[in-house]
Amino acid sequence: MLRTTCIALAARSVCITVLLLAPPVSAEGTLREAVERAWVRQPAYLAQPARAEEFAAKRDAAQALFPDSPSLSISNRDDRLHRDQG
Repeated sequence: MLRTTCIALAARSVCITVLLLAPPVSAEGTLREAVERAWVRQPAYLAQPARAEEFAAKRDAAQALFPDSPSLSISNRDDRLHRDQG
């Protein structure tokens, strides 16, 4: 019993010493500033300029006279089934 009491007192004194020697936690800035600092590190924020360019390119393509490159197709049709005797 005496041994457990000594261990408990030693553990408490170590905890108190650690708490007293630990550097103080400072609450610099506001919550808004903390959220803004965290948001700047997010991948979604970092990809935002590239996404804006992508959407601008899609908008420009949709407003163009020809959204896709123009093409010309030529085909021949007749009324004969499976005969190539023109």
